[in-house]
Amino acid sequence: FFALVVASKWLLLGKVKPGSFYPRNSSAYLRWWVVQRLMGYLKLAILEEILHTRLLVYYYRLLGANIGRGVLLNTTCISDPDMVHIGQKTVLNEQVMLQGSTLTSKGVTFGEVRMGSCCVAMPNSILKLGANIPDNSQVEALGTVDSNDSRSVTDLKDLERFHWSVFESLKQFGIDLVGLYFVAVAICAGAYPAQLLLSALLDKMCLFEGNLVENPISLALIASLLLTSRAYFPFMFIYLGVDPQILFTFLKELNHFQIFQLILNLSIVMVTFYVSFLMVCITMKWLVLGRLSPSAQPVRAATFFGLRKQIADRLILSGMFRALLLFNGNAGNSWWLMLLGARIGTRVSVFLNKNIYTEPDLLDIGYDVHVGFSSSTYCSCWVSPTHFELKMTVIGNRVLLGIGSVMLPGTNLPSGVALGPNTLVGPKDNLEDNIMYIGAPSPVAIRKYKSPERKLALHEKIMYPVMPVVVSVATTFLMLSGVFVPTFCAANVAFEMGNNFAVVLSPGIFLLLGGVLCLFSALAKWAIIGRQVKSKHLMWSSYHYKALVVFHIYVKSIMLFGELLRGGSLYNLYMNMHGARVSPTAIINSVRISDHDMLCVGDDALLSEDSVPHPLYYVDGEIYIDKVEVGSNCRMEERSILLGGGVLERNGCLKVLQTRIQGS
Repeated sequence: FFALVVASKWLLLGKVKPGSFYPRNSSAYLRWWVVQRLMGYLKLAILEEILHTRLLVYYYRLLGANIGRGVLLNTTCISDPDMVHIGQKTVLNEQVMLQGSTLTSKGVTFGEVRMGSCCVAMPNSILKLGANIPDNSQVEALGTVDSNDSRSVTDLKDLERFHWSVFESLKQFGIDLVGLYFVAVAICAGAYPAQLLLSALLDKMCLFEGNLVENPISLALIASLLLTSRAYFPFMFIYLGVDPQILFTFLKELNHFQIFQLILNLSIVMVTFYVSFLMVCITMKWLVLGRLSPSAQPVRAATFFGLRKQIADRLILSGMFRALLLFNGNAGNSWWLMLLGARIGTRVSVFLNKNIYTEPDLLDIGYDVHVGFSSSTYCSCWVSPTHFELKMTVIGNRVLLGIGSVMLPGTNLPSGVALGPNTLVGPKDNLEDNIMYIGAPSPVAIRKYKSPERKLALHEKIMYPVMPVVVSVATTFLMLSGVFVPTFCAANVAFEMGNNFAVVLSPGIFLLLGGVLCLFSALAKWAIIGRQVKSKHLMWSSYHYKALVVFHIYVKSIMLFGELLRGGSLYNLYMNMHGARVSPTAIINSVRISDHDMLCVGDDALLSEDSVPHPLYYVDGEIYIDKVEVGSNCRMEERSILLGGGVLERNGCLKVLQTRIQGS
């Protein structure tokens, strides 16, 4: 797939020149959009699991980026590689965004993004078109740099003491390969119990006689499980490579009840795979690394400790991307962090914060904590291509981390603190109890914050440990129901027309898969929570868990297919199927959308990548849902946030990292 994306880029798009403009609806714009979608799909499928490896550097070089020797990439947010120039011995930390293009309702314009040698881009910083970072500079966390604004750039002199060599590069490449090998071992070990359980369940259903573990049917069904957990990507060829006649005959003879029973059993097997894979990752983390301790000085990566640390990181990230998503936002997250070594209280909800998992030993989290959508909590940070720092991060009781907020390594949040959207805090910030802060680079106190302890009712106490399993099984059942239809069609085509003809039709079968997944995602939303209205709910209530099922299915459908539609009219249709009111001429480039009923987007409006129109927000211990409106010809730039009740008037613009809520 790497080769396919690289070849598609050069065959369809070629070398993009700075200053080029591709009008919307032109063939050049269409070719650029196709390449962007392929790159985005590869990013979701594979790239996140090879962060800070030499493989990632080679990939972007093949796409046209000019990257010097000894560069460490810990981000996949690079939109137009032809526009990127990075000097030697430079570091791009997690979620650093390099935007080599500007998209408007009229088309896309390209421009260079340059970083000098011996530079460090801190986490969540954004380098836009026209940015030019001089040598020996640092871009501050959550800072923005473009051709007119370089206030987030500071001098950096210490990086020169770290020397790069060919031997150092080869050594790091070897460490990368060892880490990926351990991930492959963990996948196999996690899949084995699931395969045994599948064989036992099918044998109990008396649908097939013989040893199912060694039978193509069992292998094909296991492939469907691994498909939806991202363990295998070219799933259609797995189906067509297995004896399709046996598979088709097997499926054809099932009645409706047996099909329902089969999918339910597959759901149980898949959750078993998730849990066993997570347990394998946890076990291997403790065997390989043990308990991690903070370090007063930067730690060298190319050492035996560095090797073990990076293997553990790779395992934890793989477990998160493949399996932990189904436990997102409920107690399953807390159990995962606790088993990995974190000190964590009860009633902690974490929503899509992947940074919080990488060094769990260095996390101390209190009770009644809400870690908001797309926030970032760091316990480590790369300070050079060869060294990283490790610091203890503490989150007190009854704390709120708002959408897009960033906690740097070594931060200590007292109890009752609330961080507003896109707020940055670091170890030098002295915050007071029961105060809400907002802003970057220095947080500003804006008001008192009420954070009462959440007292669970009896039924909520029962749901708290039970619902993680129920939510994961329900989500998996609905996803597999959507996958079953196109796989049955694949077996049918292979049986009737032969394997070669089926391979030719496999792109059409994949589109059928995507359409069915999108339809199931929308149907699940309407069946489970119906039409949403302006409302208020409590965390850990029944609504919380129902919304999680809908959200998990939506995210899975985006990962498996929806990413290919992003920015096009079919993506707008997909949003409208979920209840949103999106104009056909709007450009929706963001996947960070929830509660679609409350979203309204006008004609020719633009929602840039990683912008967050978010009707749901959490404050004073309660969940609020309110309408979000983006008027005609409006623009939400990268990582801007429009919270519930917020309105962006016609021709308005919400700039990078800006936030708007009701009344502001």
